[in-house]
Amino acid sequence: MTCLFNISETPVKECSIITDTEFGWTARTITLRLSYPRFILPQMAKHRVFAQTTRSSRYTDIGEDVYKNSNVPIELFTEQLEKTIAFTNALKEMGVAREIYNRFLEPFAYTDQILTLDWRDLDHFLMLRLANEAQWEMRELATAIMLAVSRSEPIHTNVHIPFACYYSPITLDTIKRSLAKVARISRSIDLESKTLKEDQKRFEFIMSNRHFSVLEHLRYEGENVRFLGEKQAKKKYDRENDVNDNHVFESIFEEMVKNVKVWR
Repeated sequence: MTCLFNISETPVKECSIITDTEFGWTARTITLRLSYPRFILPQMAKHRVFAQTTRSSRYTDIGEDVYKNSNVPIELFTEQLEKTIAFTNALKEMGVAREIYNRFLEPFAYTDQILTLDWRDLDHFLMLRLANEAQWEMRELATAIMLAVSRSEPIHTNVHIPFACYYSPITLDTIKRSLAKVARISRSIDLESKTLKEDQKRFEFIMSNRHFSVLEHLRYEGENVRFLGEKQAKKKYDRENDVNDNHVFESIFEEMVKNVKVWR
């Protein structure tokens, strides 16, 4: 059997800054796009203060690239990978759901993620994950994040909206398209901009199905309010008591748009 996957020993396939903002020169928030071995995702998930939107094994296959630790002999790795591929293909032909057969390939796979973190939380993360006792792949990921952030220059503004262009007017559609793009990574690694209509449809799907975790990637510092977060979103949604209202958050978004400030 010929292995159709690209075997890589690079633990961090991607680590790039999407948006870097700072409010009042004290509160800095960074959104990154990451790609790293799927088997260290549970360790990343322990950092619950981070906003994390991750590629789903239920909706997507693992991709062409697989990760091999350099200490594992290539012959043994390839043999086990090919056996696992044959096994998962058999399950697939039997009609077993993707979220089941993909689990057997996850130890070989990379995952893709949108990660938003605050400066204070980053400092704690680096303290833990750069330590000598941390797993090597986690140390490599922490190092990549540290270097990317250290080379980035934040935009001084009171709103953090991933993928937004702060040199153009911030509108309601800016926020909706931002959330749609963040959510898209769970089902596709292609984050290129879709049409406005497609992004609006995705945003309405997120809100109507209460996928509020994407709201954790937003930040807003107003005179009387500090937003956002999944818990605040759920409280507001429940208070409105209308599970069919897709536009329950527009009042908050409108306030963000109305009061946005950018210090160039």
